[in-house]
Amino acid sequence: MSIGTLLRVLFSIMSFLVIELLLQPIWGDLRQRTESEVIVRHARAARVIFSALQNLRTERGPTRTTLEAEHPASVNFIAITDALRAKSQTALVAVLQECTAIDCAGAKPEISAGLLGSVEKLVAIRKEVDSALPISLRERRPNVANEFNMTITDLIDRLERMSKVVGERVRMADAETAELIEIKELAWLARDGVGLERTALIDGLNSKALSPAMRTKATDLRARAEVTWTMVRELAARPGVPAPVVAAVNVAHAQAFGTYEEIRRRLYVALTTGQAPPVSSEELIERSNAALDLLMEVSSTAMRAAELQAISKEACSCSDFSSAWQDFGWFNVGSLGRSGLSLKPWGGWQRGNSRLKSPVWRAKTK
Repeated sequence: MSIGTLLRVLFSIMSFLVIELLLQPIWGDLRQRTESEVIVRHARAARVIFSALQNLRTERGPTRTTLEAEHPASVNFIAITDALRAKSQTALVAVLQECTAIDCAGAKPEISAGLLGSVEKLVAIRKEVDSALPISLRERRPNVANEFNMTITDLIDRLERMSKVVGERVRMADAETAELIEIKELAWLARDGVGLERTALIDGLNSKALSPAMRTKATDLRARAEVTWTMVRELAARPGVPAPVVAAVNVAHAQAFGTYEEIRRRLYVALTTGQAPPVSSEELIERSNAALDLLMEVSSTAMRAAELQAISKEACSCSDFSSAWQDFGWFNVGSLGRSGLSLKPWGGWQRGNSRLKSPVWRAKTK
């Protein structure tokens, strides 16, 4: 074997060793890219699940209590309910699409599998509710309020479970995303406490007083809302929290724990001391919905920020992956060509393909 041949063999061996070293970061970038894509899909699913969930929760309590009240529902209440249904229906269509492509139920696939059937049952009972709302209690079919409550609760329970599953998967992305998901979850718990207490107050308005049991329930719910909201404000005050999230927290605090709190407090005092209620149930629903919407906006804003963070990470991983392939292509053109094992055509194609895949290159060509 001549010295030249020996050198080419040694150079080829060295080249393949270098290739192996180059492939390691490429594999890492590919894995990160795949993980980022999965997180983006789960973040998108979490957002639409939450949108459906929040509107269904807002619909449930007032609809049940209105169906249990003696008088027909007002035109204004029916219009508010229709608007909530339109929002939740759009979100539910998106949920069914997203959760067909990814696993939204975790260890309990029956939750996702029964989602469509649960939606169809709600659509059916809503038709009965539509007929019952404009008439008085004595004209309504018995038990329609309870049947509506059970049907919509089944769907809400499924969505809450799915929201936790996809939310936990998004939370694992990084520390910043985990903190945003924490804000989203705590703000939702605060909204839950305010909303459920509102339902207890409406029951008190219907019965002209709050029973001792209902007083205890309302007090506990209010305490839960205040404790969790304090945690939300502490998290939002930390450095690095996106400005839209901070702004949403400040606006919600002023409305839900300022303006609405004064209305709620005066009503609670009236219902527990035998005074005339300062607001009607319809007025309470309208005022409280404004507060609940802003509390839910905190969760929605935090969820959108987490989704944007996931999209940003996906774009970075795509760029890193393309750069790694481009470096690998250049190495094949230069180094392997000298060894007599030229892969120039393949390397040139790979560089071009990397450019086509690069988000930066695509942006420049638009």
